Amino acid sequence: MATKKLAKKNQAEVVVPLKDLVYAFIEARDTVNALQEQAKPYKEAKEMLQAEIVKVFKGRGEYSTRLDGATVSLSVRKTAVVVDEARVIAQLKEAGLDQYISEFLNELFDGPKKDMAAGKQPLLDGMVIKETEFISVRENDKDDARKVVTQDFKKVEGGHYGK
Repeated sequence: MATKKLAKKNQAEVVVPLKDLVYAFIEARDTVNALQEQAKPYKEAKEMLQAEIVKVFKGRGEYSTRLDGATVSLSVRKTAVVVDEARVIAQLKEAGLDQYISEFLNELFDGPKKDMAAGKQPLLDGMVIKETEFISVRENDKDDARKVVTQDFKKVEGGHYGK
């Protein structure tokens, strides 16, 4: 009998810290979301001020200036972007630069991959099942998350759980 009480006590000790962790998680998540919402006007103001500074630099023909407590520089990052992949591939092949071209699995393979992960299709050689652990935490909107029954309880004959 003492063993059962000890086991129940140990279970209760495990549940309480989990409850505290979940509530702390909810509080942290909500705080982060609230702070992100509060930061939106500052982010927009920052982007607007940055655009104005760039406009002033371009108007003056300047790229850098030193002020009290700050040095400001206008930099330009150039990035090559492929807009017609077929043409680029054709030119690379023509130039003998096949090392820049790769075959890849496209999005049509996503369905079969899901079936393989669910065990509905055999896993192909060269593939593994990757498991990712995550939690989902939703707050209960009601004071009591249990279903409240207001009618009289009626016993259903012949029905057993697990059959």
